[in-house]
Amino acid sequence: MQFWTYEKRKAESSIEAVPPSPPGVMIALRTKKSLVLMVEYVKTWEPGQSRLLLLASREWRKTNPAASQLVALLFLFTLHSPPWDFVIEFPDLLPATWPPALEPLRKGCLTSWSQVVRTDGTSDATMRKSMLSMLEQRYSKPAPEQGLFAGMLPADVFAVLRSAMMQL
Repeated sequence: MQFWTYEKRKAESSIEAVPPSPPGVMIALRTKKSLVLMVEYVKTWEPGQSRLLLLASREWRKTNPAASQLVALLFLFTLHSPPWDFVIEFPDLLPATWPPALEPLRKGCLTSWSQVVRTDGTSDATMRKSMLSMLEQRYSKPAPEQGLFAGMLPADVFAVLRSAMMQL
């Protein structure tokens, strides 16, 4: 028979209280030196890895809206469909307009999405088609300098995202 001592219970509860560390891909992402390098890195992610971006976006939605929206934009560059548990919420995680500081990336993102939309009748094809329609509706034109990202330089946008990611 094994007895539990107070010290042993305290040690176990303190181990359980330590939050899990972020997965390796998120650690590697936050070490990138620019937003462009972050974009290039997430393009190589598998669907399960890209889901981590949406989880971070959801977590930061109320506490850091700018970082939440930027990490949701990063998800777009993975070219994966949002997982089913994010399909309804995903448009709300994205910014209403494309951040002006990231204008050089906008057309490439939309072009890439238009190339991955399949025409078969699968549910994934239907979801991708509706996603492309939403993206084109929101982001087909350069955004005016207004809203959450107005006046931000690319370095400022990167700093907002990197700062939030360092807290993971």
